[in-house]
Amino acid sequence: YQSLVIYDDLGTAVLTQTSPPSNRWERFLERLHLIRSITLTAPIHYSGRFIGTLVVQWRLRSVYQHVYIFVALALGLAVAYLYAGVLRAKGELTARVASRTAELQTSNESLQAQVRERQRAETALRQSEETYRTILDSIDATIYVADMESHEVLFMNSFMREAFGGDQVGKVCWHVFRQGEGPCGHCSNDKLLNADGSPAETRVWEAQNPLNQRWYLNYDRAVPWMDGRMVRLQIATDITTNKQLEEKRQRAEQQLQQAQKMEAIGTLAGGIAHDFNNLMMGMMGNVNLMMYDMDPEHPHHQKLARIEQQIE
Repeated sequence: YQSLVIYDDLGTAVLTQTSPPSNRWERFLERLHLIRSITLTAPIHYSGRFIGTLVVQWRLRSVYQHVYIFVALALGLAVAYLYAGVLRAKGELTARVASRTAELQTSNESLQAQVRERQRAETALRQSEETYRTILDSIDATIYVADMESHEVLFMNSFMREAFGGDQVGKVCWHVFRQGEGPCGHCSNDKLLNADGSPAETRVWEAQNPLNQRWYLNYDRAVPWMDGRMVRLQIATDITTNKQLEEKRQRAEQQLQQAQKMEAIGTLAGGIAHDFNNLMMGMMGNVNLMMYDMDPEHPHHQKLARIEQQIE
């Protein structure tokens, strides 16, 4: 037995005996509560009167008990092994999650930095575009940008919008600016790019616009647009007043040249008349001398008198 205890009728233990485990194995199993015990309780009577209680506790040492203990230990070891595996997997998973979290955090920080950089670039581009438009709108010249293939108008400054009746962006340049049926004969698109696609030199030309009949000095150049494509930028200066002044100057020069010609002719005529008058005065003097020495009755006297009258 494992223990034996006798209690009196008041429940006080009057005798206690214990039997320790036979070996360390049983003590270890008892600590783990793997050895089952059976308790037997019996009343004690004497002469028909209850005088106490006997409590005996036995250890089960049968082969079934050892099988039970072995299975319990095996299950415990299996559970411990599985738990250790779970802890190991949890540790690995935690490490992988931490590593992946760090990678995602680094990627997120890099992405946020890229987003901020893109936002700064977009802001700078927007500010640059606004500055570019403000500068072009402040120039007193017609300025517009058109696609070099479709001839679509992409931009007009305020001076040109006022000159051509509003914003014509999205329309074809040769139609809205010249009322043409196709690309202008003097269109410089094919001369604005080099063979390698880089911008060529600025093309300068002048022409009269058929819509408003005004003369413009045009400067055409290929420039990269905001989306990367090459477009034509034209800056045109109204030279109508200069043309009118030039025509007046040319007319004045022609009139001056004509006056100078007439003056020269007059001077020449005056010189010829003076020389001719000198000749006539000489002739008149000779006629007077001849008439002075000639008898008035002479047949030539009347002829010389008529010559004298003509000279006078």
